[in-house]
Amino acid sequence: MRWRAALQQNKTQEAIDLFRRNVEANPRSANAYDGLADGYQKAGRLKEAAAAADRAAALAVEVDHRHRAYFVEHARKLNEQLKQAP
Repeated sequence: MRWRAALQQNKTQEAIDLFRRNVEANPRSANAYDGLADGYQKAGRLKEAAAAADRAAALAVEVDHRHRAYFVEHARKLNEQLKQAP
């Protein structure tokens, strides 16, 4: 997938733009928001990363996603990082 490749190639803003488009196309997708959280995290934008991860976790719980524990834990970790950030 193009957004993951962009993220792996350190094309962070390009990845974020692709993740945003994915969220716009799939607003009820926990996976889409989780990817956006990854992009923001890599860019050092922890507040936005935590917000996207929180949305991913909420959607995963709402639809009883089989990987909901991952989404909830990812959101918890990002929120913890945000609290510890200067």
